[in-house]
Amino acid sequence: MKFCKLRITWSVVSAILAGLLCFLWVRSYSYGDGVYCVDNASQRTVAGLNAGCMYLSFLDESPSEPPSNGWVYFSFSPTGFKGFQWKSSVRVQEIDVPFWFVVTAAFSASVLPWIPRRFSLRTLLIATTLVAVVLGLIVWATR
Repeated sequence: MKFCKLRITWSVVSAILAGLLCFLWVRSYSYGDGVYCVDNASQRTVAGLNAGCMYLSFLDESPSEPPSNGWVYFSFSPTGFKGFQWKSSVRVQEIDVPFWFVVTAAFSASVLPWIPRRFSLRTLLIATTLVAVVLGLIVWATR
């Protein structure tokens, strides 16, 4: 078997990553963590974990504190912020990614090297049919 040690290493590292992400997923329901960076302009970039999601926000505001050199960590609990409180801010853009998606991707990355590379015609037709059914359901659900 070619590259067997590399496959094992990749699977172990991906499985450990999936386990750590599960830990952060559970922790995000009781504590929120994040980092932010204030640009020279009046824009704040915030990345963090909260309520089962990972988020990246770009806030357009005039910060109350002076611009920092790099990223600043903050944490908050359900009782409120431990670090700082934002004033009224306007969200320019926000990207939310649920943890279940990231954990599934990490787990799939650990299993992916062990999938055989050769497929039969029957397997190909079944996979194509399943993809067509899923795409059809997506189109049907959006109408």
